[in-house]
Amino acid sequence: MVDAGYEVTAVDNSNDMLNEINYAETVLADIEPLSLDRRFDTILLASRVINCPDPKARERMIRTARKHLKEGGVFLLEVHPETILDTKTGDSSKSESYDAKIVSSDIFGTRASITIEYTIDDDIWLHSFETEYVEPHEVERLLEKNGFKISAFHS
Repeated sequence: MVDAGYEVTAVDNSNDMLNEINYAETVLADIEPLSLDRRFDTILLASRVINCPDPKARERMIRTARKHLKEGGVFLLEVHPETILDTKTGDSSKSESYDAKIVSSDIFGTRASITIEYTIDDDIWLHSFETEYVEPHEVERLLEKNGFKISAFHS
């Protein structure tokens, strides 16, 4: 987005993650209680945080996005597909910039506890998270309940 000329404000609750960003304003905060003094043309809720296992936290994140989005703005939401529940320990993938390996994966119904080891050049980073698969119709209902009009849904 920065390369396209957009001003970017990055929000994360991890100082380590924000330290990796050198192209944007950074804000150290949780999404749910976030209250900035401005609104944005576009909001991207990435890293599939909407798949957190707490439905009330999901609702608060969506309300926070709504509060910070300008009228007529665009809200992009990244969600886990159902295949997240197929993740197995030992699975791996490669991209041009990093390698990823599933170090552990425990699946409990629609919930998963996963640790991924990322390798970028000589650096190794472990990322552990809890996630819950949320049916597309549930995501749509949550968005519509909070005043969003859905123009596209891709899983």
